[in-house]
Amino acid sequence: MIAERFPELLQLTVAEQLQLADELYSTAFAGKPQLTNDEIYAELQQSLAEAKAHPETTSTWEDVKARILAAHRA
Repeated sequence: MIAERFPELLQLTVAEQLQLADELYSTAFAGKPQLTNDEIYAELQQSLAEAKAHPETTSTWEDVKARILAAHRA
């Protein structure tokens, strides 16, 4: 785990962690082509079609929220 190599990261506030995540994401994708709005829309439409075709592979918001809250409590 990276945080084990850089223990000072664990001392960051939530706001600082989010800022760091944003900066890392921006750095990782710098210079890479960004999707257009039409491409994003097409991806979302495809994901929605797949979810409708295979509802057993999806989760409800309630299930997702419960898993997040359970992980946060652990």
